[in-house]
Amino acid sequence: MNREESLYDKNLTCLYCGHKFKSKQVLSRKAIVSKKDEDMCHYYEGENPYFYDAFVCPNCGFAFTSSFKKLNKIAMEELEDKYLNKIEIPQNLGGPRDIKQAEKSYKLALLCGTITKQKDLALAQICLRIAWLNRYQENKEEENRFLENALKLYTKAYETENLDANPANRDLILYLIGELNGRLGNIEETRKWFSIIIGNRQSDKAILNLTRERWLDYKYEQAT
Repeated sequence: MNREESLYDKNLTCLYCGHKFKSKQVLSRKAIVSKKDEDMCHYYEGENPYFYDAFVCPNCGFAFTSSFKKLNKIAMEELEDKYLNKIEIPQNLGGPRDIKQAEKSYKLALLCGTITKQKDLALAQICLRIAWLNRYQENKEEENRFLENALKLYTKAYETENLDANPANRDLILYLIGELNGRLGNIEETRKWFSIIIGNRQSDKAILNLTRERWLDYKYEQAT
């Protein structure tokens, strides 16, 4: 299948300069999952939607995701001083992407998000995606580096951001904190975070069942 048949143009407006542009996305009916890792990393047959969830304005170079908040004056000034005034002609990443272009777009979004002080949860999601892209490439060192960054940001988001409006999302973040700790070898931390989910009668049932299954996996690994 021609990869263009799996893609469509998403209309976007740059949060910094207001420029209207298009960036490719994968049609939902073409996103066929072949398997999934325990930290929610999906593997796809054909075009991978993860390649397209960070947007780069071709006019000014600002990179962002759908989770970014609007920029205030201070954020814009910081962005100009620390990033926009230092780059040359922005690269057009709005078309079909390979894995390296996808990774670059996320790293640019991480940089822009850090400078403009986006929420820790939004930055954590970017770091996790970069880790997954490195997993696809079997680059374990870079995968673990970004898993560690994601873990720190998810933990900070859980401790400082108001997540009560969406209990299922809150439970998913709890699960990811536990799972990422486990993947990085911090089993006692995994036990601590998983126990919060298991001990809460109001935990999302799907996440509760997943947490119980995953904790059994870790206990088995420890015993063998």
